[in-house]
Amino acid sequence: MVEMEDLSEMNKLADGEIKEDAFKYFSDRLNSERHVVFVAEIKDDPAGFIAFEKKSGQSFFDRGLFIHVHELFVAEEYRRKGIASKLLERAEAFCSENGYEMIQLSVNVENIGAQELYDTQGFDRERLKMIKEL
Repeated sequence: MVEMEDLSEMNKLADGEIKEDAFKYFSDRLNSERHVVFVAEIKDDPAGFIAFEKKSGQSFFDRGLFIHVHELFVAEEYRRKGIASKLLERAEAFCSENGYEMIQLSVNVENIGAQELYDTQGFDRERLKMIKEL
């Protein structure tokens, strides 16, 4: 199975080497009113997290309040134990409790495991993101 850290040079934080810019990125998100992070713990051990941004769509696009999931991560030793599903369910509960109408996210085309997870959680495939590296 392909993991995110294998798909792109952008995902090299998996080796435990946290760079200063990555720390600032997460720190800024944690200090923002627009961003929410939920952490899953098993016996006081962080097992995974979901990080999302609260957003409001433009009325001419017929979208109301929604969240955009930026990161969903589960530590390797806790994968395939339902933690990612529980984190997604917690994000959905947040939406229901706060009047948000939709959850949006992107997934790498090669990350079949994540796509299967999102399929089982009721996500629909709506768009295809196209990228051209220069």
